[in-house]
Amino acid sequence: MINHIQLLLNNRIKRYKHYRKEVPDIANSIIATLNKYLNSIPENKKTDIVQKIKNHFLSDQIKHNIILTQNDQDREISTCTVSRFINGETKKPQLFALEIYAIYLGYAGIIGFQNDISLKNIFEIPSNYSSKDYLEIKEYLEPESINREKISSFNSECGRENKELDVLIEKIRKGTKRFFEEKFNQINISDIILPKWKQESIATKVHLENEGEMDLLTGVEKLWEKDDKNCIIVGEGGMGKTYSLIKIWKYYLKCQESSSTPIPIYIPLNRYNDAEEYERRSFISHFIIKNYLNEKVISKDKEKIFWKLLLNTKSTATNPKIILLLDGLNEITKDPIHIRKDLDDWWFTKLKDVQIIITTRYDIRNSYCWSKMQRINLQPLSKPVIKKYLLNFGINFPKDKNLVDVISNPLMLTLYTSSNDSIKQYKDNPEFDFKPHFTSQGELMWNFLESQLTKQFESNLYDEITYKYFSYLMKHLIPYVGFKMEENGLFSIPEVDLVKIIDKASSLFYNEDFVNTFPIYRGYLPKFDLGIKTFPENDERFKRISDILCEKLQILIKEDYHYRFIHQNFRDFAASIHVINNLLISNQEKKIASSIKYRHLPVYIRKYVGEIEGEHKKKVELKKKFGK
Repeated sequence: MINHIQLLLNNRIKRYKHYRKEVPDIANSIIATLNKYLNSIPENKKTDIVQKIKNHFLSDQIKHNIILTQNDQDREISTCTVSRFINGETKKPQLFALEIYAIYLGYAGIIGFQNDISLKNIFEIPSNYSSKDYLEIKEYLEPESINREKISSFNSECGRENKELDVLIEKIRKGTKRFFEEKFNQINISDIILPKWKQESIATKVHLENEGEMDLLTGVEKLWEKDDKNCIIVGEGGMGKTYSLIKIWKYYLKCQESSSTPIPIYIPLNRYNDAEEYERRSFISHFIIKNYLNEKVISKDKEKIFWKLLLNTKSTATNPKIILLLDGLNEITKDPIHIRKDLDDWWFTKLKDVQIIITTRYDIRNSYCWSKMQRINLQPLSKPVIKKYLLNFGINFPKDKNLVDVISNPLMLTLYTSSNDSIKQYKDNPEFDFKPHFTSQGELMWNFLESQLTKQFESNLYDEITYKYFSYLMKHLIPYVGFKMEENGLFSIPEVDLVKIIDKASSLFYNEDFVNTFPIYRGYLPKFDLGIKTFPENDERFKRISDILCEKLQILIKEDYHYRFIHQNFRDFAASIHVINNLLISNQEKKIASSIKYRHLPVYIRKYVGEIEGEHKKKVELKKKFGK
């Protein structure tokens, strides 16, 4: 086949009079690239080349009936053209630009188009089309810039780039495994709050748009059959969005022995909030280069090489080469314009062998103009699944319908299971304040935090000061941290800022009004190491407190000198407790509470406050008045 193309190309060189000197070198370059492309395809798939061209460059405007001689057999192809790609109209160039042009020019030599296409037409690229594909091809094939040195080095450069691409892919493959092991060993909240012997995975289902209910991995791979394999995973807080992405990540990590297995790349989008302005402009690629390629300093040259190689990435199978897992779009609190532009201009349009999966609490497809993306809904747990899970822990299925609805959320089911034993054992103990007959998320989370304190009570049974100190941290310091993070739109907080918040809280709660409002701490505050401290003392206090919050109370997680709550719901719930505490103290001071004085509290905090106070159980009585 290559020899046949070479012969026909040589015969057609005479027809390009103006560029006669350059054409032989261009033709040789075409043959080299086309040969490389053909050799990369299995023998049983080579006959699909013609169909690929037809699929990618089909046009309704120009139709030709052409004959291609291949393996001594004539194959007729109808309606085949490349006019849309030349005019910059197509948004889906699935093959690498040089290979596309090589195939185009090669077939232009074989195929008798009704209207001849000259080299001049090939190089007339629209001035407003800034695709990297065109810039790349112009460098090699534009007549004004052609020289024999470039043409002669073309073949060797293709080989070098292939090696560089293989090195990059292997580096990313190793990087994703390392990043997972270092940062995300615990893929489920139950891994943190339940003893190992009690850990039990929850069988969740998803609903794929227009397809029905299935398990998560089936839904992800079913998207590979669609024109747009990208999707959003939607679910309310606690439904398992992050867990779903990390489950995908973990699954494909285990299958990396096969080179055809997609490489999973996980990116927590809340890191976008902490990035500098220049980093936000290319946040995704910067995150990959820094965390997966382990490059501490990201120069423009490194980023350029990264993109050049990534744009050449092609999967020889039906599955994508890379699965990009973007977690928590709703957690971006800075202007998302940069990441939207990055996705729209590059990741969605240029990288067709990358599947992009985004988690969010809300369906943002219309507002973001991503209507072609598929939607996967995380389904509430069914009653049989809940019953089976509770049975493994020796817990009876609850009779209250409202509570069943609450624990159909995987996070709530985990908290319900974790706190069950403590509630039974300590519900009548005056030292604790469990909510009886709970039927809401707020009450359930309150009981969970109380159950965490019972563990410290058992560990420090003969050390009342330590237990009271833990109680102060859980019921006052942590809520203050949660409130300040929520107020500032933070889902993770740098260590230097957390030091300042704890320092502020240590002074804020060290006064008479605090003790008068919460008399259980009377006589203990001086022993809690509160008040203003010198630098060494303050640093020592922070180290002690952060260790307790992360290791003993297990309410915060530390990652690279950043701290976050074990789940966003806990941040919001903690903020709600602070609002209640602040209202109580302000009532003692006869002042307007600072937590509500300068802002309108978001609905999720108001909801938690109402549930903690039992407002959802109070019946409103309407009295009709007549005569007036």
